[in-house]
Amino acid sequence: MKTAKLKTAEMLLVRDEFTSDYTTGKLYVNGKFFCYTVEDMVRTGEITLVKVPGLTAIPAGSYKVENTYSAKFGVMMLLVLNVRGFSGIRIHNGVSAQSTEGCIVTSYTRLKNGKLVKDSAWKDLRDKLAGYEQIELKIKNGAIIRLTLLTLLLIGFGAYYLYQKGTFKQLSKALAAA
Repeated sequence: MKTAKLKTAEMLLVRDEFTSDYTTGKLYVNGKFFCYTVEDMVRTGEITLVKVPGLTAIPAGSYKVENTYSAKFGVMMLLVLNVRGFSGIRIHNGVSAQSTEGCIVTSYTRLKNGKLVKDSAWKDLRDKLAGYEQIELKIKNGAIIRLTLLTLLLIGFGAYYLYQKGTFKQLSKALAAA
C-alpha cells in the first residue's frame, strides 16, 4: 500500500554571516531548525553584472526545489529550480564554501570561519522532504537586515546622547566648518 504524500514543505534559509570568502546560515524545515549551511560569497546587485562563476551564492528569494537524480553524483539530491543566472544548484554535503560552486552545503555542526563538519544532514534533509508533493525554499539575508537596523538604532541613540549633552550643536558646527 502506497502512503499519500504531504502537500508542501517549506524551507527557510536565513543567512547570518557574510564574508568575502563564505556565507553561513541556518536552515529551517516547516518552521523548525534543521541544520547549518555554508555557501559562496553573497554579491548584491544585478546578477549578470556581479556573479563570479563558481564563487557566488544564489540570490535571496523564493525557489521551488525537487528531489532529482544527479548524474554527477550518482544519487538523488535536492535541486533548486529557476535560479536566475545559475543552473545545477544542489543541496549537498561538504566542509566549506570551497566544497561548492554556488550550491548550498549543509551540516548538523558548524565550526568557526565558515567551516562545517561533513555529515549526513543533506541526505537526512533529502529523505525528510521525499514525502512532500512540493518543496519551497525561501532564502533571506537575515544578518544584513539586523545589522542595518542595529546600526540605525546606534546612530539614533548616539545622536540623542549628543543632543542631551549639548554637544550635538557643537559637533554639527565643527563638521560644517570642516
